[in-house]
Amino acid sequence: LARKSPASIPADRPLLELGLDSLMAVQLRNRLASATGLPLPVKFPFECRTATRMVQSLLRQLGLDAGSPEGGGASRRGALGDHGREVFTKLTEAARSGETALGWELLRGAARARRDAERPARYAPELLRLARGSARPGVVCFPSFVPPTAVQYARFASPLRELRDVWVLDVPGYVPGEPLAPDLATLVQTAAKAVVRSAARGPFAIVGYSSGGFLAHAVTRHLEDLGVIPSALVLLDTPATVSSSAPLLDRLAARLLAEPRHDVELTAMSWYLDLFATWAPAEVAAPILFASPAEVRADDAPRADRASSPRWPFDHALLEVPGDHFSMMDRHAEAVARMVHGWLGERSPARAGRAPCGHPVRQPAGDP
Repeated sequence: LARKSPASIPADRPLLELGLDSLMAVQLRNRLASATGLPLPVKFPFECRTATRMVQSLLRQLGLDAGSPEGGGASRRGALGDHGREVFTKLTEAARSGETALGWELLRGAARARRDAERPARYAPELLRLARGSARPGVVCFPSFVPPTAVQYARFASPLRELRDVWVLDVPGYVPGEPLAPDLATLVQTAAKAVVRSAARGPFAIVGYSSGGFLAHAVTRHLEDLGVIPSALVLLDTPATVSSSAPLLDRLAARLLAEPRHDVELTAMSWYLDLFATWAPAEVAAPILFASPAEVRADDAPRADRASSPRWPFDHALLEVPGDHFSMMDRHAEAVARMVHGWLGERSPARAGRAPCGHPVRQPAGDP
């Protein structure tokens, strides 16, 4: 992280905000695994989010009390504490027996049960800053609801450092103790509030990847209703609806099950997808860019006929990017980021010769 000493790292500040990227996370995980002998997951630093949570998790897994290096008695637990993997196990069994649809239904039931059992709590998404730069507009990124969430933009943000401000929305509910949004209206309104609080001091564009595009579009419309107009809405291969993403969910099951995930993450994913089950996008004033991956699998039926099928139900510019739905934000993420950066630059006020867009037209009188 290019810090002069360990003491200069704020223990409770998100590691993503400090500049942690995918390569550094793997290197850190490997060194911690080697030093402790623990079988840590590859995304361990991202799952823990802060240095404090990493230390607490390591102490628990080593059977040590966080307050005393001599203490014992704590059971060995995963990076997310004592929240188990019962739902994950059932989902795995269903997928292996060819009953993926049944597995998703079991997951939906578990998500509803979790939400019903939660006590009322303040729900407050936050924006994490991934990059700083002088180019405008800044970029506010909405991750897919598939875990891990905020880390999805680590590679995307990397080439934009020192070029453009980049934030990512950290959606609560994926870590024990964090509540789920009780309903879609709360999710949209609190996400919009986070955008206004952190990013709306100047022009900004909103970017949504996959299912995160649902929330990105809904927040864009909500902000416009408040008089806060984003410069653009960028959708990174967002399905038209939750139901049209069924082939992706089948492929997603295999990817999720390749590495053990905690039930708290899976139920959060299912809950947020379910909130958008009957949602339909409304027209927005912001120009829309749809980034479509060049590689399409033959079994991706709803998206296979790209020559004749609209990508989004409203007028949009189309940008073909390298990779498929998953690799475009993995090994091709930096290339995709540069292409989006270029498109935003072409639309900038200075280049376009028109009044700036994306500035708050008026600051809302109250909270969104």
